[in-house]
Amino acid sequence: MPAASPQAALARRLAQLATSALIEEARLPGKPGLVGPDSQGAHGDMDLGLMIASARALEPWFGEVARLSLAFPGADGRALLAALRGPGQRAEAAMFAVTGGVNTHKGALFSLGLLIAAFVLYSRSAPGRGGEGPGPGLGESVLSTVAGMAQGLGQELDVPGKAGAVSAGQRLRRELGVAGARGQAEAGYPVLASRVLPPLRRARGQGPQAREKALLEALLGAMGDLEDTCLLSRGGPEGLEFAQAGAREVLGLWARAGDGNAGDDGAARAGLARLGRDLVARRLSPGGSADLLAGGIFLDSLESPA
Repeated sequence: MPAASPQAALARRLAQLATSALIEEARLPGKPGLVGPDSQGAHGDMDLGLMIASARALEPWFGEVARLSLAFPGADGRALLAALRGPGQRAEAAMFAVTGGVNTHKGALFSLGLLIAAFVLYSRSAPGRGGEGPGPGLGESVLSTVAGMAQGLGQELDVPGKAGAVSAGQRLRRELGVAGARGQAEAGYPVLASRVLPPLRRARGQGPQAREKALLEALLGAMGDLEDTCLLSRGGPEGLEFAQAGAREVLGLWARAGDGNAGDDGAARAGLARLGRDLVARRLSPGGSADLLAGGIFLDSLESPA
């Protein structure tokens, strides 16, 4: 059997890394309001098995995004994004076929597909950085490329779907002026850059316990800053503010524990568990923050040694 071409190998690797990011996010225990190995969170229609099945169903489509991006002529990111919409819609249909219509990863499909395409586009302009090795700042370069690709995308939130249906993101933008996932992409995912990537980078090489804590800190950091449309759609501005305040409180306790106050680590863990119970009781899920965590895991894997 002939060896795979370098482009085919890179497409396969990017698809595997994106899928692994979704699975690692799903398997992280202790996430407040989210599906994990220890809880269904605020989702009565999801469990860990469904999340993993959904992630694996998306792997071929992540590969398709990578292959199309690698073969796309020129460096027009907006044109590339337009070309990827059809495959993205088919990927969404494949996800719903596996989950029985449950929206497990629609937001993550959008963000990870965009990150894959942006990485490919960036690697063309930076020879030697096409997945050949680690490098600090690679994540920021990819996110800057995302911003260029997504210019004008936020305005498309005002366009109804084919049947005239308006998505939750569109509705919240109209009612509350919230940018949503497309606005975050247009801005280059600033919350991902400032709150998610830094703790993941700091934890590299420090073992599984440090990694787990970094993942939780990254999630809480995103929750504290992001106008999470999943929280807004379920609980309105009050629900968003409640979740943001709880996330910031836990992060504050962990910061004090890092300054040598060992008792605050236990207090932070207790606060995290309490926040999880409160979010479930209120049926609040920080799904947008979970999508950013998966995106951060993907970028961190690109930066890290294989």
